[in-house]
Amino acid sequence: MNKKIFVSLSIVLALTANAMPMAKVTPLHEAAQAGDFSKVKVLLNEPEADANVRDITQSTPLHYVVDGDCCKNSDSDHVECIKLLLDKGAYIDAKDCHGWTPLHHASLKSNIPCIKILLARGANVRAIAKSNGKTAQKIAREAGYGQTADLLDAVEQLTQE
Repeated sequence: MNKKIFVSLSIVLALTANAMPMAKVTPLHEAAQAGDFSKVKVLLNEPEADANVRDITQSTPLHYVVDGDCCKNSDSDHVECIKLLLDKGAYIDAKDCHGWTPLHHASLKSNIPCIKILLARGANVRAIAKSNGKTAQKIAREAGYGQTADLLDAVEQLTQE
């Protein structure tokens, strides 16, 4: 294969949703983390798009979007990205290599709007991370996010009945 064709093929692969470049993060992961709703939508509309594609740490785009630093505003594109990923089949309780779900990640950052969507869509509030044996509520409490921990505790209590 000559260099010109190889470079063209590399560019095409790098632009697809599930392409895994050297850093082991897909364009879909990057767009989700940035809260780039338009790009996430375009990438998820590709025929071979997979809302559950994993990176090298087994994180999905849903893990990335709740880790986004801008997810504190309920009107943000991060929130819309979460809804879209879930609508396109993202597994809400997917676990990364540490056994953390998107709810664990959102709780560590006290991303209340993200947490509310995840809970409303059925995230398992009792999921236990394999790396530390903690629930999202325990992670939030230890990180000093009392309001977040109280919300998660209230949901857990409601679902026990």
